[in-house]
Amino acid sequence: MKTASTTRFALAAAALLTLSAQDGHAAIVIQESFDYGGSNSSLAGLGTAGSGWGGSWATQGVTYTGSPTFNEAYQSTGLTFSTLGVSGGSAMLSANGDGFINAGRAHTAAITGTLYGSYLFKTSSPSFTGLYSVFEGTSMGLASASAQYAIEPDGYASSNGGVITGGAYTYASGTPISANETYLALYKVTNLGGSSVSQDATMWLLRESQYDSFITGGLTEAELNSASLGSGATDVLQRATRTITGSAAFANGGLMMMQSYFATNGQFDELRVSDTSLDELVLGSVPEPSRALLAALGIVGLILRRRR
Repeated sequence: MKTASTTRFALAAAALLTLSAQDGHAAIVIQESFDYGGSNSSLAGLGTAGSGWGGSWATQGVTYTGSPTFNEAYQSTGLTFSTLGVSGGSAMLSANGDGFINAGRAHTAAITGTLYGSYLFKTSSPSFTGLYSVFEGTSMGLASASAQYAIEPDGYASSNGGVITGGAYTYASGTPISANETYLALYKVTNLGGSSVSQDATMWLLRESQYDSFITGGLTEAELNSASLGSGATDVLQRATRTITGSAAFANGGLMMMQSYFATNGQFDELRVSDTSLDELVLGSVPEPSRALLAALGIVGLILRRRR
């Protein structure tokens, strides 16, 4: 016969299950999947405050010389990448000429210490003189070279990408990206929020077959750092690390920004930031319902067996 104590134990187990599911989401600090419906439109004005975001996307084009043509768009079709969970559409940025276009969205989330990030990227025209970038900014008109940090799969004046901290590049080693192929950019920035502290920014760029190799058993920094550089399935396509004494931050009111300079058709999707790990970005920590249920039932079973 069920007793009040037994019921309390069952309720406690259920509560643990609920808390576990809630805590599993906590490590993804912000995520942008561009879930804005089935019609193409301007990206500017899309998005509302909530879930770590402070408001809508804004865009701005900056001219150095000449007469660039700037384009930005929300595209209802998103990027896909192997088994990585995706939804919604994507964002496209393009700047032809001597200038750049930014798309930025303010966030209320803040991370001190170590930040992990990821995004999907594709272009129809890799460029030695252009660049594509995702970076943390403090105002809309910033070039990525003035960012808190910038992660670029295709860097300026380089056939590879790189990371920017302290206003300067460390270019990536490895293999240049190809046209019309989707890539996963993973990155890590340390000691955010400090003042004149040693800060590292690291980028790893993976193609789909490489992601498939590394994701088995979990994605770890050690594996990514020890792998050879190249285009093979067990390689890392590009890798870069830059260490400076700086004061970079990821703070309430900052802007997560995407940029295109002197290039065309840069497509971005699934922007994610975590305070936990690279694995969290690509897999998430929320237990599968069946596993979570078994865990809760196991707790109840152990308690009832002890009571007997």
